[in-house]
Amino acid sequence: YDWSCPAVSLGYFCSWEESRARHGESFEYVRRWTGGGTVEHGNADATYSISLPAACPWGRWRAPMLYQKVHVTLARALRECGIETDSFGPGEPLRDSACFEHPVEQDLLLGEAKIAGAAIRRTVRGILLQGSIQGITVPQNLPEVFARLLAVEVEGWHPGTTLDRDVASLVESRYGQDQWTRRK
Repeated sequence: YDWSCPAVSLGYFCSWEESRARHGESFEYVRRWTGGGTVEHGNADATYSISLPAACPWGRWRAPMLYQKVHVTLARALRECGIETDSFGPGEPLRDSACFEHPVEQDLLLGEAKIAGAAIRRTVRGILLQGSIQGITVPQNLPEVFARLLAVEVEGWHPGTTLDRDVASLVESRYGQDQWTRRK
């Protein structure tokens, strides 16, 4: 999915005040259910979500294994679309909330620049992984190639008006509220 205006997504545990001080007033702010740091979004990035039920084989993997699997697959998809990337290797973890300023293990790089990262949240019901691709012109066919490489079977899905109403209700009652975004 993409963004209708410049925005910063805050990881579930990120500090609202620190994020606001770092990124300033010119962004809309949203809080993700997944962990990780802050991510600036705009017109040139692609954001994706992968949800897996707990019963799914990948749903039983530890987060680092899932993160690696998704990023290896994303690297293959980018390669099929003509973009060669490298994976960031093991390194000293940095304690900085700006996600795209500091790569972590398995993030994708183009040269020295981080172009893809993700964050994961596990619950008893399953796993949510949310990722972003930035700093490149995202190939138009990347979503289809990525999906085909991730899944055994891919079928199109278009949300209906019932889902649109449910989402609008959740935004109005919780996720669009300052109490959610500014909770930490």
